[in-house]
Amino acid sequence: MVACTSTLELGIDVGELGVVLQYNSPNTVSSFLQRLGRTGRREDRAAHYEFLTVNKEALLSSISLRELAREKWVESVRFPTHSYHILIQQVFSTVRENQG
Repeated sequence: MVACTSTLELGIDVGELGVVLQYNSPNTVSSFLQRLGRTGRREDRAAHYEFLTVNKEALLSSISLRELAREKWVESVRFPTHSYHILIQQVFSTVRENQG
């Protein structure tokens, strides 16, 4: 079991999980589905995801996310158009790498 907050992304390889316990609700349907996909990977196991909500808003959000996922609705991916901060970081990294 992995307990996670709304900001934990399971991009790291933690192997197969039996249960994901989510404190409150993730912010997006795609985050919910990504975490749900970490469970139930074996043929004889179902996906298991639980929400631990602490207020009515988190409960409603959790229910809404689950229903949207059930209807196969996921947010659109938006790509930034002017990512100058990434360009500058890459330029600085290249300059630093080439300083001998």
